Amino acid sequence: MTNPVRDPISPGVWSRLLAWPGRHPVGVLVMTALLVAISVAAVSRYRVATHLDAMIARGDSASRALARIVRAFPASDRLLLLISAPDSDNSPPARIADRLIDTAARVARELSADPTSASLIESVAFRSPHDEAKDFIGRIAAPAALYYLDDSAWDELRRRLTPEGMAERLNRLEILLSMPGNSGPVVALATRDPLGIHELLSSRLSKLQKPLKTFEDGPEWVSSDGRRILVVIGGRQPAGNMAFTRSLMACVRRALDRAGAADPVAWGGGYAIAEACERAIRSDMIASITGSLLIMQAAFLLAFRGWIAFPLTLLPTVIGVLVGFAAWSLITTDLMPPTAVIAAILGGLGVDYAIHYLSRVDSTCSGAAPASRGIERAMGTAFVTTGATFLIIRATDMPAMRDFAAIGLLGLGAALFFTLTLLPALRSLPSALGQPLVPRLRLDGLFAWIVCHRVPVMRIGILLGGVLVFALALTPGPILPLEADLAVMHPDPRTPLEVQDRVSRLFGLSAAPLLVHLAAPTPDSLVACAFDAERRIREAAERAGIPVTAIIGPESLLPDPRHAKRRKAEATALDGERVVADFAAAVAASPFDPLSFAEYGSYLRDMLRPPPPPSLIDLRRFPGLSGSILPRSDAPAADWDALMLVSVDAPLTIREHRDRAVSAIRNAVCDLPGATLTGMSVMAYDLEAAVWHDLIRLSALSLLAVLVMLGLAFRDLSETVQALLPLAFALVFVWAAARWTGLSFNLVNLVSLPLLAGVGVDNGIYLISATRACRGAGMGPPVSMSSMTSVLRAILLSNITTGIGFGSLAFTRTAAIASLGHVFATGLVGLLVGTLVLTAIRIRGITLFSESAHGNLAP
Repeated sequence: MTNPVRDPISPGVWSRLLAWPGRHPVGVLVMTALLVAISVAAVSRYRVATHLDAMIARGDSASRALARIVRAFPASDRLLLLISAPDSDNSPPARIADRLIDTAARVARELSADPTSASLIESVAFRSPHDEAKDFIGRIAAPAALYYLDDSAWDELRRRLTPEGMAERLNRLEILLSMPGNSGPVVALATRDPLGIHELLSSRLSKLQKPLKTFEDGPEWVSSDGRRILVVIGGRQPAGNMAFTRSLMACVRRALDRAGAADPVAWGGGYAIAEACERAIRSDMIASITGSLLIMQAAFLLAFRGWIAFPLTLLPTVIGVLVGFAAWSLITTDLMPPTAVIAAILGGLGVDYAIHYLSRVDSTCSGAAPASRGIERAMGTAFVTTGATFLIIRATDMPAMRDFAAIGLLGLGAALFFTLTLLPALRSLPSALGQPLVPRLRLDGLFAWIVCHRVPVMRIGILLGGVLVFALALTPGPILPLEADLAVMHPDPRTPLEVQDRVSRLFGLSAAPLLVHLAAPTPDSLVACAFDAERRIREAAERAGIPVTAIIGPESLLPDPRHAKRRKAEATALDGERVVADFAAAVAASPFDPLSFAEYGSYLRDMLRPPPPPSLIDLRRFPGLSGSILPRSDAPAADWDALMLVSVDAPLTIREHRDRAVSAIRNAVCDLPGATLTGMSVMAYDLEAAVWHDLIRLSALSLLAVLVMLGLAFRDLSETVQALLPLAFALVFVWAAARWTGLSFNLVNLVSLPLLAGVGVDNGIYLISATRACRGAGMGPPVSMSSMTSVLRAILLSNITTGIGFGSLAFTRTAAIASLGHVFATGLVGLLVGTLVLTAIRIRGITLFSESAHGNLAP
């Protein structure tokens, strides 16, 4: 037996509060105007947050490391220009390459000559830093060569510095020079280093001069076919600073025009990606919002006579969202654009409150008010259940999700407040705003059909849901397919991303290397950490069969500081003067002219008295070498930090390869203090795990919270379960689409699940509240059905407007955002089916109740 419900419109404090806005419309309008003015001022304080910290979990070390890399390391803020020769140019490759090099040089000169460009751009490069590498080797590495030798190379060096070893090397050199054809460069090399000391260093120092795969192995970054040249431009600020990015891109375009770069230019890198994303998202949002408003207005024109219904419905929602953002600005003034958009959409669900409130007028005009009599109570229950879901989302580890849930909840609450205050005030005015809304769309025929076929509708609906669940349970594959490719977050066409992949293929680079962020309190301990990390990664990769092709970091350019003190003591023990004397004696005993090696003795003496070992401070003086692994000098941090790039010869966009590489390398460095594996592939790996963990946990908590709230509101187990029926159908339909159509879930479209939960539970709440009101009025079936028609119209219209808002997202160019529209549209279909079934169940209850009160009046 259903527990009786008190009439919320009965005399008392609550009813007097609800009646106050209609009796004091001027006061309400003044209060609203003041709140709007204050809110506009508060919202103007927001700053657009484009840094990665706002999107990631604060407790996640990999995310924090990636955020630091994006902010502080110049390697992450590069603009790639791939200048190509026209397809119609059939000149010899060498001539085309020369023209491309000349074009790149003109672009570089134009950028350096322009004061504005010079203030924005830190570097322009189109050739390997060959001179800088030679300078580093000559001034830093070669004098400290002993520090670079590992133990086996050091033992070999000591053997070569003995009289026997010197005689052996000179004898080999004599044989080499006596062979036919060996002259010129071979003789010069042998004269410079007769003991072959530099070959012992080649394995370490070769990384300094390792070229890209270029045309005829030249220093310029011309592709192997000679038809493209790569120009890399480094900016002085992160790509996330959109004002800076727009200025830099404009300067480069002007420089290309002035340089007469008529050849096709493809843009890639962080700055090009940021500009393309901003432009596409802004365009999509403007088109989506404008189109949604126009379609919604058309829907309201079909539902009601006159144009005033839609603006009247939208007004409290817009003001509510504005006030919600203003309230959140008291907590923080940093806001990401995606967070703002999703939060506004969540708050925009408050349009349902206005639609259902205005349905009271519709009911009154039709003489069937009782179904809407308890609408305020139903609206309050709907807000509490939806609000509980948003509060649960606040428990996630993602700051962006926590923020938009909080702002959405504030906006939704404010929308409810203004629905109950502003709308009554406006309706009480002697103007067009106060005129009754005359419905144009009548659902009497649909409602009559449901009543006449309520039993088949219930049976078919429940059978359909059961069959879908059974079929889904038997379908092989993951329960919920999760999207692992973060490229879906980028708008189509993804030209900057494709250019990056193209550059990687052309020049033999890793498209997306794994990154290891290194941090330590001192420069020496940082370099030592890099050596340990490289050793562990190579060992782990060998055990797991992961094809690691290169590891570039501080250990590639600097010696291990832990061995420096021991190596210096061992070098001193060799006695440089004795070694020089032994070498002179060995040369005298050979057929070589001693004058040919006059300077070599001084080199040996200096080598055995090495200067202090090179450090990060020395490396920082060579930005062409250190730019890929060290942070900017103007990006201070509590510790010293650096970057290690791990290239894997496997497509990390394939989940199997990615998971194996990330798992093995992360396990290798997880207990190494200061070393953190990160990068976009790692973020995708972690995102899958985090989403799956949060999805299960938050879904269970949300369901529990909704059940508790509904139980407190209805105090009837049967009605509590019935209220969840539309939501159950919506989730089953979404599940079916995900399993059978290839739809994958990502961080964006998962937002649709709490939205569907809110809308689905609201449908159940309004239907049950309406039927309860009819029972409380003791109405017979004909009258109660007429009254329920207006409620069903309000539910249908609110679902349509919400569906239009989200469905329009399906046409955006960003796959992740478009999938949000797809998921919600699919869920909306299930929601309407579930609402139809619930309507049949509730109408049956009204009929049975009315038969006992008035006799058999059911059709």
